[in-house]
Amino acid sequence: MISPFLVLAIGTCLTNSLVPEKEKDPKYWRDQAQETLKYALELQKLNTNVAKNVIMFLGDGMGVSTVTA
Repeated sequence: MISPFLVLAIGTCLTNSLVPEKEKDPKYWRDQAQETLKYALELQKLNTNVAKNVIMFLGDGMGVSTVTA
């Protein structure tokens, strides 16, 4: 019978050898996320108008129905 430790060790070795070195660095993933966000924002037309009115809701008592609303 193969020991679970041996299976884990072999799996770890195989996994580490398949992952490119640049993907092991957290900065790589942060940069990828920033590029994705910038691209998504470029695709959208953002609302740049100025609000004319503001509606404030002040809950009295903050009961279950108020919090739900």
